[in-house]
Amino acid sequence: MCLKNIFKLTFCIILVLILIIPVNAETTATVHGEIYNWETFEPVENAIVTVNSTPKQSIVAEYGVYTFSLSPGDYQITAKSYQNGTISYRTQENITIKSGGNYSLDLLLTPVYDTNLLNDTESSQISESFENDSKLIDGKEDDNHLIIYLIPVIVFSLAALSFIVFKRFYSGQNGTVNELPPSADFQESEQLLMDEDSLPDDLQKVFDVVKKSGGRITQKDLRNRLKYSEAKISLMISDLEERGYVEKFKKGRGNVVRIVDELNDNNE
Repeated sequence: MCLKNIFKLTFCIILVLILIIPVNAETTATVHGEIYNWETFEPVENAIVTVNSTPKQSIVAEYGVYTFSLSPGDYQITAKSYQNGTISYRTQENITIKSGGNYSLDLLLTPVYDTNLLNDTESSQISESFENDSKLIDGKEDDNHLIIYLIPVIVFSLAALSFIVFKRFYSGQNGTVNELPPSADFQESEQLLMDEDSLPDDLQKVFDVVKKSGGRITQKDLRNRLKYSEAKISLMISDLEERGYVEKFKKGRGNVVRIVDELNDNNE
């Protein structure tokens, strides 16, 4: 009788284990993805990826690929990339695991603007910077209104130039020799247009830094010299490109800003 009870107990334990193991397997999810650089969209190798699970998991994404096994719950995945022992790129994403299965979450690393990790105060400063950049974009509408007011001035200047040329030509036809200095009136008119189209102080500051750097500078060095945010520098460079003062092109993993060839020739 005792042997029969032991057999029943053993059978019940085995049955419970058979039922529990598949349940645990089904509730475990696999989270995986690739890590990219936000400037080049190329995989970032050897980034450190961490998830705040219990216990905490951390891996080195040797080939720009990571994977974690997680139970249902809310998690925060953080990825960091180091250069010369300092965090240069970083990102943080939240994910909710509701049930077992495969979850794909790619991470896009963005630059760290300070040698230390961004804290809440620095994050608020960046938010304020983006708000200021939005105001700068709105200010471009005012510049469009200014251009409308400049059109009559330009038309009047061209009319005055035409009148002066006609008068000098007519005087020469009547025997009065009054030679017009070569391109003098054109230079005067051109100088007037340049004065009317002068750069704002902040754009002039950016242009002067590029000019003092031999007419060419990387976007990263430009940002370090001016102490502006990455977003503001990008907007200001785009504004200078639209005005025809500089041009930007990609070199390696960064951008290079240079003064257009025509302005370089005039400066020389």
